[in-house]
Amino acid sequence: MKIQTQQNVTSVKLVDGLFSAEEAREILLNLIQCKIQYHEMNNFSSLEQHGKPDTIAQYRLPELRAEQEKVKQLTNAAAQKRCILKITSAIRIELIDEGR
Repeated sequence: MKIQTQQNVTSVKLVDGLFSAEEAREILLNLIQCKIQYHEMNNFSSLEQHGKPDTIAQYRLPELRAEQEKVKQLTNAAAQKRCILKITSAIRIELIDEGR
């Protein structure tokens, strides 16, 4: 994992390499599933604590499920064509003062 820092901004390289269709499918679907579980848990907590759904989760969950389908279609097509996939992903993290 490579970390680059520039004052209040940090970049973390998450994925970088060549993968078979099956490897790419596993990596990408696991990442998306982790985010789905995160938002489902936030939604559940909000319902339990406040009696209403988490608005961010309600917005993000359908988007993430649509992304899951895209990954499935892409990796299925790559497997049929016997292609490998190059995946590069970095997360940009910026420190923001709450006082803004």
